[in-house]
Amino acid sequence: MTTEQLKNRIDSLLADNTELAGYYAARERDRALPYIPEYHFSAPGGYMNDPCGYCFYKGLYHLFYQFVPENGKGLVWGHAVSVDNIRWLDLPCAVAPTIEDCCYSGGILIEDDRAVICYAGALAGTNNSGIHILESRDDLLLHFERISSLPTVYTFDKDGNKNPYNAFDPFIFRDNGRYCMITGGGGSLPHPYDPEKLDFRREYIFTSDDLVNWEYHHVFVEGDRYNVVGDDGACPYFLPVGNGRHILLNFSHRQGGKYLVGDYDSDRLKFYARGGGAFNVHSWYSGVHAPSAFPDGNGGVTAIFNINYGYKTECQNMVMSLPRRMTVNDRYELSEEPAVDTASLHSKHCAGSLTVPANTETVIGDVNGKSLELKINIGSGSRKSGEIFIPDNLIPMVEVRVLRSPDAREYTSIRFFRNRSVMNWAEYSKDNMHWANSSESVLEVDTSYSSLSPDVAIHPTESATYMLGKDEEIELRIFVDRSIVEVFGNGKKCISVRSYPTLPNSETVSVISRGVPVRVDYEAWNMKL
Repeated sequence: MTTEQLKNRIDSLLADNTELAGYYAARERDRALPYIPEYHFSAPGGYMNDPCGYCFYKGLYHLFYQFVPENGKGLVWGHAVSVDNIRWLDLPCAVAPTIEDCCYSGGILIEDDRAVICYAGALAGTNNSGIHILESRDDLLLHFERISSLPTVYTFDKDGNKNPYNAFDPFIFRDNGRYCMITGGGGSLPHPYDPEKLDFRREYIFTSDDLVNWEYHHVFVEGDRYNVVGDDGACPYFLPVGNGRHILLNFSHRQGGKYLVGDYDSDRLKFYARGGGAFNVHSWYSGVHAPSAFPDGNGGVTAIFNINYGYKTECQNMVMSLPRRMTVNDRYELSEEPAVDTASLHSKHCAGSLTVPANTETVIGDVNGKSLELKINIGSGSRKSGEIFIPDNLIPMVEVRVLRSPDAREYTSIRFFRNRSVMNWAEYSKDNMHWANSSESVLEVDTSYSSLSPDVAIHPTESATYMLGKDEEIELRIFVDRSIVEVFGNGKKCISVRSYPTLPNSETVSVISRGVPVRVDYEAWNMKL
């Protein structure tokens, strides 16, 4: 099925749907706004928040998300569908408040003949959050029905006493023929229901045979050395990630998207954390917010995040990241790479090689645009080109500037520091204790000079570290889309930030190498849906 065929099917099924017509009108109205992305998903008007049920079902990708539409329905689950995981088509909202005050975050479980969604929401007129579970069996997941007429798990018992868990942000998975559910939001920040006052991230685990009657067991995670006081473990997604390992993606209202990787003991219903980290070094503001993910069937997971705003104007708030594939190696280290084939979005193409002199900004003259994909390779320890022969670990710093104005008053900076971070002891032993090839490299994205507007909240420099082999090139895959920049480094780490250039000609690209000359191979495409 093509995107056009799917669109025709939707329009035929929902020809008289006024809600969908309103979404189409909102997209047409907002198409020319300067910060609406070209190929990253954004909501059809209104306000978008967490992705909630990103999945693959009966040959189609589905994206559910927290949404406050302009039609006055309150906080609902928005819904979009895609053939290729990048061209999204709007559908009517999946669920809207009935007995509950709002439809908050949750997850989705895909079974052979149905999709089961779960989310948190307090009964109208109360502050007692409960877990709502619904199912759908139609091909487009247009109609969900409650499995139980009332929530199945509550934060407070019938006498008003606090339970030893929170009924907040649920996720359901199958294990040994039973249903397992974890709920998040375990810390007291920002949620007040923490009788132990531990101020620390916790998820709680329950089991059920029928999705209605749930037995609470205990706190789910052990050995977590990777979160800090104030993390609350919201929006959890717990998935197998190959080699017998699991990943627990979650959201901290303190910092943003985070993860744990480790080993799952099915008998004890315990997850032992062996590694972990954050998708933001700093706040989620203008950065990575909440996750949603599903197994990709090849030993990894496909994940998507909402990327927060740093310049809030009407109809221009959060956007979704590109889908990214995550895998975990034997050392419990996480790698990230794009999970979509973007070739069908490519329009104008250019490619070439250039020598970048030391300490001089070099503009790549044939590359420009505000919606781009760039592939940039820098340096090689075995490459000779003219007089250039620079071992990789002697390149002090290379910088790529995107969304750059010709006078460089505005630009977003992408910097790479080879072997300039912490020592990786496993690599140190492997490399005969050579420190220069055993230190991790640093990828940074800096929006300090990205905008001249006084209304933009500039995000502090974001960074990620990863290992490069001593003969491995620096490979950057950069996605620029009007108000979002995503950078994948060597298929190992990703940084996503918002950027809001104000000048109409802030669309050039340049490269700078500090200290030494380098050779740069590049390929670029303008992007168009």
